[in-house]
Amino acid sequence: MSYIGLLLAAGLGIWTYLDAKKLQDRQVVVGSIPPAAWGILVFLIAIVFGILYLFLRPRAIRRAQLGP
Repeated sequence: MSYIGLLLAAGLGIWTYLDAKKLQDRQVVVGSIPPAAWGILVFLIAIVFGILYLFLRPRAIRRAQLGP
């Protein structure tokens, strides 16, 4: 029963890494943090970095669509 939180954090970290990697392949950088770091940070401190990632993600996509 105590592993549910760990599994949830691992799932969120993996999803964040895969999403950030997919965005990076499209030349969209979320914040200035590489995808692997996003995944690790969300896994370790999901409540802070998960919210930060979800906050910065739309801005990065919008900025990439507008161009340099």
